[in-house]
Amino acid sequence: HFIRMLVCDKNHLVDYTKVQPMDRPITEYYFNSSHNTYLEDTQLFGISSTRMYVAALAQGCRGVELDLWDDANGDPEVTHGHTATSPVTLSHVCKAINAYAFVKSPYPVVLSIEQHCAKKNLHKQATIWKEVFGSRLVRPSPFVVGQPPAGALPTPEEGKHMFIIKSTLKGVPEYDELVAMPTRHAKVDLLLDLERAERCVTSKGETKMHTILEKTDPAVVKRFTSKHLLRTYPDGHRVTSGNYDPVDYWAGGVQMVALNFQTVDQHLVVNSGFFDVQKKSGYILKPPYLRRDGAGCPSPARVGLQVVAGFQLPGPGPDAGRCLSPKVRVTVIDPMIKPLVLETHEVRDNGFNPVWNCALQFSVNNRELAQILFEVVNASTGERVCHHSVPLASARQGYRVVTLKDAKTDVAVKHAVLLVNLACDVETAA
Repeated sequence: HFIRMLVCDKNHLVDYTKVQPMDRPITEYYFNSSHNTYLEDTQLFGISSTRMYVAALAQGCRGVELDLWDDANGDPEVTHGHTATSPVTLSHVCKAINAYAFVKSPYPVVLSIEQHCAKKNLHKQATIWKEVFGSRLVRPSPFVVGQPPAGALPTPEEGKHMFIIKSTLKGVPEYDELVAMPTRHAKVDLLLDLERAERCVTSKGETKMHTILEKTDPAVVKRFTSKHLLRTYPDGHRVTSGNYDPVDYWAGGVQMVALNFQTVDQHLVVNSGFFDVQKKSGYILKPPYLRRDGAGCPSPARVGLQVVAGFQLPGPGPDAGRCLSPKVRVTVIDPMIKPLVLETHEVRDNGFNPVWNCALQFSVNNRELAQILFEVVNASTGERVCHHSVPLASARQGYRVVTLKDAKTDVAVKHAVLLVNLACDVETAA
């Protein structure tokens, strides 16, 4: 009975019953965001489909991307232009998004538009958006031709069951009147752009965004991102749809860190664990020091983590040819230091109830945004079998369980858990 109590759902390392406020300005939240959401495989080849939007929304994604191009008849389609990826019609994509947007989360969905269509055809997109989304579109009010929208966007609470279109303004009134979140070109010096409209978003690739954050004084970054939106996405060289570390960008206050959801790599797993904390609502409130009225700085901490045991771990792949010989790899991801990788010893041929009792010690410089990635590895082959990532700030101390997800699909594995013992001492920053 004692073991059952330890490994029950109520004793998870994260307390998923805690609910954050959703009435803060939307700039004070991180949005769970997807890059080129329509792609099923690589950035150069493969199928574009509505299924990928449905899958992303089911994971709590609140920012989806649509690359729009004219087909032979001048009608809008979603595809990755100048590649061998297939197209899907904008109408089909919008209908899928509308049907599944709020099944997992009621909070607003941002439609990030990469616009490549001729101006003369933009009215067709506006017609589709109005027909499909109707009164659930957040519209600029008042709308002034040639001017970015004034005022702030709705809070997540105010924007429940609403859609926000993000796009560059095109000088076509019928189109622009539906763009509630205009995209602006990024400036390396954010201080020069502090007075722009709060609804506008600066969107740049990972390398350029990293340069902007690196060259800008942290105080200016905080001032900017507390009132204005930033979005970053994978660089063009990631043709196999790999991802980058989102934690560094969260530390810079970037609200929309778009990732390739079709690739379950370490970075997507960390992203998934980060947003799982609020039951896949798709919005996570920033640490206090990154909010407009917040103060202070990141908190250092010393952490003791005992990896005690595992229960009902999934078997290795069919080609492994033997029982699972598990070890646990723990990766500590802190935006202020290099990732730290720690491992337990191997337990031979026992995936049912392996015992490690392995004590690990480490320190972090940013407790608020540090992530702990647990991976069960088959020591015989080096293959990752299952995983889960947990934000340190949301982790509870004492003996707790970590539920596990399949390494290939990121879907929960029934009954598979790790038993751990966590102790975290927050230090006073010097």
